[in-house]
Amino acid sequence: MLMLLWNVLKKFDLLSLDNEEEIISHLRRLSDDENYLLRDIIQAYQILQDCFQNITYQHLQLVKTVVEYSNVIEMMKKSNLYSTYGRRRFQELRDNLTTQFQLQELNNMILNSWIITYTLIEPFMFKDKNFNDFIYRLSQLSNIEENSLNHIKIINDNIPIVTMWLSTEETTVLDNALITMEHLYKNGNVNIYLQHLIKKSSYYEITYSIDRIETGIEKVNDENNQIKTKKIQFLLSMSDIDDHKRQLTFCNVDVQQNLIYKKVLINGQLKLLKTIENIYHIYTKLELVGHPDYQLRDENYEIHLQHIDTSSMLTDLRSHQNARLDNAIQIRIQNLQLICNTLQTTYDMWIQNLEKYRQKCSLLKLFSNHFNNQNEEEQKLAIHCLEHYLRSLRISQVNLTTNQLVEFYQKYHIEIGLNIDMSLKKLSEFLQDLFEQNVVYHENQ
Repeated sequence: MLMLLWNVLKKFDLLSLDNEEEIISHLRRLSDDENYLLRDIIQAYQILQDCFQNITYQHLQLVKTVVEYSNVIEMMKKSNLYSTYGRRRFQELRDNLTTQFQLQELNNMILNSWIITYTLIEPFMFKDKNFNDFIYRLSQLSNIEENSLNHIKIINDNIPIVTMWLSTEETTVLDNALITMEHLYKNGNVNIYLQHLIKKSSYYEITYSIDRIETGIEKVNDENNQIKTKKIQFLLSMSDIDDHKRQLTFCNVDVQQNLIYKKVLINGQLKLLKTIENIYHIYTKLELVGHPDYQLRDENYEIHLQHIDTSSMLTDLRSHQNARLDNAIQIRIQNLQLICNTLQTTYDMWIQNLEKYRQKCSLLKLFSNHFNNQNEEEQKLAIHCLEHYLRSLRISQVNLTTNQLVEFYQKYHIEIGLNIDMSLKKLSEFLQDLFEQNVVYHENQ
């Protein structure tokens, strides 16, 4: 183990040559001095053992793998991908190559291995001031598995391909973000899923489609003899959307000043995506504060541009085309902003009404479920659940017989479609009527 670490330190020049630490001295002597006394060897091992407390077998396997495939380390060092500038460049390459290789299984597999390798070999990219810094950096890697190390071998076997990726000009790398932007403008849709009520995370996603680019593709004629090209559907998760926004921001900085029309498209999509994000956040706020109309709800919004030809938006430099695109983008943003404003108003009114009726009936703070019953069986189930819930509060001197609850249920039944203010009013009156028999009530029950 010690010799392995010493070899990797020397091979990749990870410590200063003039390092005179006691630990390094011991490593040198253990490696080079054949006359090193057994007593000194035991002492050296005891000193070194304290340094390796957080180093696992998996870390040592990583070191062994890195030594075996040292060409990968040399390639990545030459590319300078771990500086501030280099990390940004790696993110650009990762995001844009991911878009480019969506339909290319082999390249996508190599890219995935490269992304994992980038993290695994980071401790071997820097020259540390002392041995403990290197050990600490190495120990910070977690979840190292044997199949993870295989990704380094895959990159070693495909160094020419990765080298070609790294030689790509930045201006062309960013083109993929612009291509994704164009597809979203052509046929992008947003889907929002609220599912906190069933103990799942709510989320939103963006879908779009592209024409299948493939030799000999089959085309189908419709009734009007118009050719329909087969399309492939793609999906951007929330993390993918964040990556896309970051790439667009990079593009906005790097796009040449004379290509103002591209800046209009980029800024427009960034604003559009920000508005969608705001809509989603208000939906989740309504969901979490218990608004009955925003539980287990799916919503869909179009973000593509309507009534405009988007087929050549990145190449058509005519001023009137640019003006139409800008106008279409602004209309889409304004429509989404109106939805956002309406949702915010709904949220504000719900909070206002909820607080109003909580002041009138403190029991409302304990009662949060809302039943929309469509038939007799569901009504029986609702009453049974209500009885179970009220009994769980352990409030004495209250008539909780089934007949009494049925009577109250029918009297205060909340019809589907009743506005929020009236719904809360009925619920408040129900609770007040139920507990009107001079019951001492404590809010902390």
